[in-house]
Amino acid sequence: MKSADGWQDVAIRNVSAHGMRVSVALPPRRGAYIELRRATQVIIGRTMWVQGNDFGVRTQDTIDIPSLVNPNAAKAEAMLGEARSDRRRLPRPEDSAQRASGIVQKLQYAVFGAVLMAGAGYAAMTVSDALGSPMHAVRDALGGKPAR
Repeated sequence: MKSADGWQDVAIRNVSAHGMRVSVALPPRRGAYIELRRATQVIIGRTMWVQGNDFGVRTQDTIDIPSLVNPNAAKAEAMLGEARSDRRRLPRPEDSAQRASGIVQKLQYAVFGAVLMAGAGYAAMTVSDALGSPMHAVRDALGGKPAR
């Protein structure tokens, strides 16, 4: 704990959401502001009463009691929460399957279109050849010169 007297070790006797009962060798005077630290948690509060080596603190923020009691458990819970949120960002298998199905469908349309274009080209060449021979014969019979 840090107070006007500097840093000193304390024993927390009781904790609630906005206050605690603390024991210390040199308690701060009533109305003094203090700073309590445990692991990564910092608690700012005001001394509300003093009785022997015990005093009561009213905190400005809500106290995270689980991390105050067991800092390692709170850290593990935070890491677990991060892992859960990371897992939510991963693509779901059904999304991947749906995306793959869409790609396959587009490929099928592309292949169908290519086969259709090839068929149309073959049909055009066949019609050109079928109509070309009689037209050459007519031109030759009328005395025209080959255009080749």
